[in-house]
Amino acid sequence: MNLQHTPEPRDFPQKLNRPRWNLKGNALVSKGWMCTVHPLRVSLLLAGMVGCGSVTVDPIQVHGPCPGLPIRGPSDYAATAPPDALITDFETGRIDLYKAVGRDGSWIFGKDTSVLGNVIYKADNACAARGQYAGHFAASGFNTWANWTAVFRAQPMGDAGISVPLPYDGRAYSGISFWAASVSDADAGAATIPVGITTMDTAWNSLDCTVCSDNYMTEVSLTSDWRRFVVSFDAVKQAGFGKPQTPLDRSQLVGFMLAPTPPFDMWIDDVRFEGL
Repeated sequence: MNLQHTPEPRDFPQKLNRPRWNLKGNALVSKGWMCTVHPLRVSLLLAGMVGCGSVTVDPIQVHGPCPGLPIRGPSDYAATAPPDALITDFETGRIDLYKAVGRDGSWIFGKDTSVLGNVIYKADNACAARGQYAGHFAASGFNTWANWTAVFRAQPMGDAGISVPLPYDGRAYSGISFWAASVSDADAGAATIPVGITTMDTAWNSLDCTVCSDNYMTEVSLTSDWRRFVVSFDAVKQAGFGKPQTPLDRSQLVGFMLAPTPPFDMWIDDVRFEGL
């Protein structure tokens, strides 16, 4: 099968017990713990068919404990993977991607700005599949759309003040693997999420499409345990509304996209290209 997840044998649970936090005023409180937080003002470069803007991002309560780790986990796969295949493992504590030949990009966040809502999109050291950090992507308070895209090459600003996508040649690879999980609480939303690839033929800010954002997508089903997924470039498809409708061109890759429907609370780690 082109889309795979690798379930791992488990002899015992390996949940990490952490304090459960509640938001009271501008403080996060738990038994024996307290920290003060403030709303964060951020500027967004939207990865959708909208212009640039800004929103007020309020703190979000984490819905559950960290995902459980399998017996054979990301460290085993990382030990045999080519170093240049790594897209990101978040170990810098930032959302920039691993710099390899031809890649110097970062994660770009986008959401529906016609509605209010709360979002998290960051490298977070509260939980990790391997190492100290993982990507934490969560949204609540709206149910339209949001996405987080690992854009392979840094995008310069064009004359109109809109970023310009640049192609990355991915013909040396067959797809992308990653480790991901969702929290298990019911109020965190569905755990089946669209993931896929955006290219110069589909990117929202590309001049190569007349109807854009019909990206090459598939779905993965997350659980409350870390699981490894492999998405083959041959398995992702356009929905059919975009122009052009064309097979995925591996020489014209722009980014790897997560596009869950809010509300959701998910983690991602060790994103890599897979060899031919």
